[in-house]
Amino acid sequence: MAFTSGEGFAPYLLDDLANIALQNTPGTRLDPFGTTRFLYSQNRPEILRVHTARGHKKRATVKYRKRLTKDETRTTKECDGITQNPYLEQDVELVSERQIAFLLEDDLLRQYQDAASSQMNVGTPQAPISMEMYNLILSGANAILHGINEDLLTDMVTKLGTNVVTTTDLTAGADTVNISTSSDFNDLNGGLTQILSHYSEHGGIGRPQVIGGGNFHNMMLKRGFQGPGQNGLNTTGMLDTMDYFYDLDTQNILGANQILVLQPDAYTLVDYLENIGNFVGPNRGDSYFGVINLPMMDAMGMITPVTFDYQLKWHDCATMYTDDETAQIVNGGKGWVMWLRKCTGVFAIPADAYRSTDRLFGHRGALRYEVTNTCESCPPPAAP
Repeated sequence: MAFTSGEGFAPYLLDDLANIALQNTPGTRLDPFGTTRFLYSQNRPEILRVHTARGHKKRATVKYRKRLTKDETRTTKECDGITQNPYLEQDVELVSERQIAFLLEDDLLRQYQDAASSQMNVGTPQAPISMEMYNLILSGANAILHGINEDLLTDMVTKLGTNVVTTTDLTAGADTVNISTSSDFNDLNGGLTQILSHYSEHGGIGRPQVIGGGNFHNMMLKRGFQGPGQNGLNTTGMLDTMDYFYDLDTQNILGANQILVLQPDAYTLVDYLENIGNFVGPNRGDSYFGVINLPMMDAMGMITPVTFDYQLKWHDCATMYTDDETAQIVNGGKGWVMWLRKCTGVFAIPADAYRSTDRLFGHRGALRYEVTNTCESCPPPAAP
């Protein structure tokens, strides 16, 4: 679509794309990517950024020690026994690499209104781009963020571990929790009580971090409009103990009406940036190299900036490309090409963080549920 000079559009926000324009225009609308937003909300220690300040890639390894159990104790006072408890190591890995690229030909740009070629600076260090290139970048933000979110959630599923209360292998399936349609009964083994009970039995400290959608999302939408039920329970109060991250991808990757309930910082983001330190600048051949922020928005409109590597390259004559949308070879004319790239991963509590004799053996800080919504104690309907 040709650029128009502000006709029906929100004013441009030139703060390194950390803010979003055109919120209700389909071409720039952002979906809620709860998994990625959850990971960005957690503690992000320096060791999980696998690059140095000067731009060199580094190998990161986390050491950990298992807690001992009563099996390592004695019931008598003796001097000939010891317990060795060495450190173990877990490598930090990148699992997602995503890229999107835009070509803006001079001949095409000339056909638009004058404002389309107006210049602005984006990124660190700054690179000059036209307003039309800026608009192209916004149109691709949802695509690359969606790819990253899908990659990170898929990787997290392989690292979910076990619910030691139910013995469910959470990488393969979910436990069922029912949110009853009746508020007349106080079920101490179901609903939100079941979730909070499991969270407590697994040693969860801090606010439960919930990623999901479906029935649980619908319950969250009602949170501000609920009061105590006939059973005396205040559902809103229970939900207020949790942090919720709405994610449409959970309903495809996990399954319909499924959610993850995670302990804070049990799953953290691994980040890698190439174009920083000694590997940036406008004088590297005919390209600019640096980093740029794209906006990630949640269901409530809150913005989280996500940092990408960028390369902006000038092509002074026609060049052959593969069109990523059609897979066809196309002949691109003179103009600018902008590449955005992101490498990420998920670090989780190691699978062997607990001893085989520990009650939490196999647990990695996660619970997984399919949320149903039936009335288990309601009388059956009368026969016709």
